[in-house]
Amino acid sequence: MQYYKKLVKEYQLYRHVIFRGQLSGESLDAMYDDSDIAIGSLGFYKYGYQSGAPIKLREYCARGIPFVYGYDDISFNENNYFAHRVSNDSEPIDIQEIIDFYETVYNDRDFVKDMRQYALTSLTWDSILQPVIDYLK
Repeated sequence: MQYYKKLVKEYQLYRHVIFRGQLSGESLDAMYDDSDIAIGSLGFYKYGYQSGAPIKLREYCARGIPFVYGYDDISFNENNYFAHRVSNDSEPIDIQEIIDFYETVYNDRDFVKDMRQYALTSLTWDSILQPVIDYLK
């Protein structure tokens, strides 16, 4: 945390960066409600992983918050216009690419409805376990 606070100070970003600490309950709900975009995991390569399925992306999707992530995820792909995948490596992220993604998602679409519908049809335990149930039958 001290490293990131040092960077914020060094680049004079204190007007744009707020360190909130751990949030839960109503304060976390309020933070989600005030968010326009979310960032998922970006450093999987540091641990030798190429894929994963962290719960955070599923939360963002259910809440209708477009998101950026940096690994292969079994539940999301290029067909999900509300999700933007960046490379799983140490290369800098192109901020203009993220801005373009944001503008595309917010361009006259009911992405919140689309995201929540996707979560209901593709991210519930029933839908996730259906292939296992089918296989066992």
